[in-house]
Amino acid sequence: MDLLLWRAITWPLLAAVFWWIAGRAAEALIALRHRQLRPRITVVETVVAFLIMAGGAVLIGGSVVYERGNIYTKFDSALIAIAGGLWAFLGGLSVVARFRQWRLRRSQAANATIAAQG
Repeated sequence: MDLLLWRAITWPLLAAVFWWIAGRAAEALIALRHRQLRPRITVVETVVAFLIMAGGAVLIGGSVVYERGNIYTKFDSALIAIAGGLWAFLGGLSVVARFRQWRLRRSQAANATIAAQG
């Protein structure tokens, strides 16, 4: 099988998981405006998204370090930095959504406790 054909078949399947996690995080952040906890971001999604975010940050840092040493590949380094920034941003969405859901659950529990006491 040709390498390009193999990439055309496998990469969309691998990317589907990435985009699924980012899409659920965007939905969760939008739902938080209405003080809703659905879709609930799980710990597994948060860990995977954090690893994606960290990988994006490493790509950004690596492209900056590599660019300093090699002036002929500035365009390639810029593309790698942009891709790393996208990964870091979309991975960070899940981390932020999980944190904000945790805060909302905590505030709702505190309000329920106050209502039960008074």
